[in-house]
Amino acid sequence: LDIIKLISHIKQHDSYTKQMIWVALSSDINPICGIISANSRHPVINCPISIDNRFSLQSLLSAIQQYKDSPVLTILDYNNLPGACSKIFTA
Repeated sequence: LDIIKLISHIKQHDSYTKQMIWVALSSDINPICGIISANSRHPVINCPISIDNRFSLQSLLSAIQQYKDSPVLTILDYNNLPGACSKIFTA
């Protein structure tokens, strides 16, 4: 993972005025959702998709320990992503 490229990509797309949601799907332990939320003004959803419960729990704990100014919605079942996105856009 090239963090500099990721931040550059976030900044490029974050300048758009249209509504958008960042979704971080991760199958291992990584801070991607935190990096995105710290560099974006758009909502971020984290979804650990690992089959290994140990990695899912660690990914969940990593996501919920974000700073209060960088909120991240964590969804444990990726089948709930469309409903969550819909609710964010209609709120």
